[in-house]
Amino acid sequence: MTKLILETKEQIAQLKEEQQNALAIYLQKHLALILQQAEREKRIEENTYTINDFNEETQQAII
Repeated sequence: MTKLILETKEQIAQLKEEQQNALAIYLQKHLALILQQAEREKRIEENTYTINDFNEETQQAII
């Protein structure tokens, strides 16, 4: 993993600053989504979930 991170960092360093900023924004957005999904999955596993933790189709089936 460390090697992969270092290689990725080197590749990012080769990008123009504008491209680096665009990539950073993209990564922040998608990392936030991944973390939100992980939190939902954790709540479901721990049985501390709410109906909002399920997708719309599942919510309709529950109601």
